[in-house]
Amino acid sequence: MAPIRLCAIDLDGTLLRDDGTVSPRSLAAIERAHQVGVEIVLATGRPWIIARHTVAEIDARSFVITTNGGLTVRPPDWEEFHGYWLELDDAVHF
Repeated sequence: MAPIRLCAIDLDGTLLRDDGTVSPRSLAAIERAHQVGVEIVLATGRPWIIARHTVAEIDARSFVITTNGGLTVRPPDWEEFHGYWLELDDAVHF
């Protein structure tokens, strides 16, 4: 069996507790994963501006997929890696 190299984690209802925080146990597991070389990718429907608090809390070092897949940012400067945005006319049509 190949070693685990990447772990993608959702925020709401998965990583975050009801109060919006990450448990000490989850933080320790993420740190241990970092130590053994597992890449942690956060994925969330939240916009980047809201997700960035959790990104800082867990010391995210890899891609963060936000806005329901519409925006992906990457370290170290957290600039946009990939973005897909609907044109206004397309959004109004739906």
